[in-house]
Amino acid sequence: MSENGPCTGYVIDFWGLGFEIAERMRLVPALLERCYLMERLSMVDAGGHEVTGMDVTPMRKRLEGRFISLARAGAHRRRPAAGPTKGGLATRSAI
Repeated sequence: MSENGPCTGYVIDFWGLGFEIAERMRLVPALLERCYLMERLSMVDAGGHEVTGMDVTPMRKRLEGRFISLARAGAHRRRPAAGPTKGGLATRSAI
């Protein structure tokens, strides 16, 4: 469980190329505000009891912390303001 509480449902994982793209879009600070730093990936049965799982801490260390998860339901909550204009068009970054 993370400091954001338990996460149920679908998540979007940002690591590798996805994390790099989020960095290029300057979205990482916003993602870090509401991400889950997953410690363990668990598969549970209908009663909520773990059937199998794995510790993801070694993967986070290998990726030098560049591995975060965002609840899909929370991905749209706050959009950054419109960015600078390019060729007369306002740009907007959103997650």
